[in-house]
Amino acid sequence: MQAVAGGLQPNTLYYYRTLASNAGGGGREGATESLLTLPATPTTEAAANVDDHSATLSGSFDPGDHATSYYFEYGTAPCGTTCGTQTSVAGPVTGDNEIQPTVAVSDLAALTTYHYRVVVKNATGPSYGPERELTTLPEAPAVTTGPPTNVAATTATVAGEIVPQCVEGRYSLTSYRFEYGPTIAYGGGGEGAAISPASCLAGGEAVSLTITGLDPNTLYHYRLVARNAGGETFGIDQSLTTNPNPQPSTAAAAGFLLTGTSPTRLAASTFPELTSLTPLPTPSATETGKPAKPKIPSCEAKAKRIKNQRKREAAVKDCKKVTAKRRKK
Repeated sequence: MQAVAGGLQPNTLYYYRTLASNAGGGGREGATESLLTLPATPTTEAAANVDDHSATLSGSFDPGDHATSYYFEYGTAPCGTTCGTQTSVAGPVTGDNEIQPTVAVSDLAALTTYHYRVVVKNATGPSYGPERELTTLPEAPAVTTGPPTNVAATTATVAGEIVPQCVEGRYSLTSYRFEYGPTIAYGGGGEGAAISPASCLAGGEAVSLTITGLDPNTLYHYRLVARNAGGETFGIDQSLTTNPNPQPSTAAAAGFLLTGTSPTRLAASTFPELTSLTPLPTPSATETGKPAKPKIPSCEAKAKRIKNQRKREAAVKDCKKVTAKRRKK
């Protein structure tokens, strides 16, 4: 014989017995038995302090007058008769005041979804709280600061490599920046784009930044910094020294003078960087220190005063003969 008793209170002790009777008015009472109802269904609260490998689980329940223990279950699969891993059993507790249990779990995998619930139990059995989920954070990205390249007087290229944290196809958005400055306090920075999800499959991604506006012949420190939801990672410090400014050449091209200098013929070579060159004049007899030779008039000039053309031509002819004889001597 069975009967369903409704309206019972949770975690409460009840007594019952059976009665038998017939039409003649006779009857018999059965032995008195007792039963303890299950605890009230607990409440599973949202997880707190979720990190890459840990989280705090919490819940609440009313224990009532009968000893009640509690614990949490969690795992990567949906909960059935169990969620997988069970925390240590706490209690028992009793009373009319609400109990708010918490437990920190630290054996979680990064970037992974977990199912969990709180469980309360008395002498009759367990009551399960609603199932909830949490997803752990990724581990902070791994970072390597590389050596500088293309160092000039006012520019340089800095580089490095970032390994983002990915788990079974899950990718956490990862960004990066380069910090640089004259000391390890840095002070300057250049933001980079987000790392491609494809870098998870590639095992990392090389990044670089060309820094401009640097001072010549100056020591600079720099490092690579990467960030995701799990935190920031700072690469090791590296340094570079910019080149000095190039010095302009002071040599001059052959046959030219720099404007403003004394009249001196310079060595033979070509220097296109010179912007103001003055050609040297041909030295005069006075400049060379030798006496100038007197200018001798031509035979035609000497015979110019003879009006008769025939006589003038004969005089020019005779003059040239005399001149030729003098040159032979």
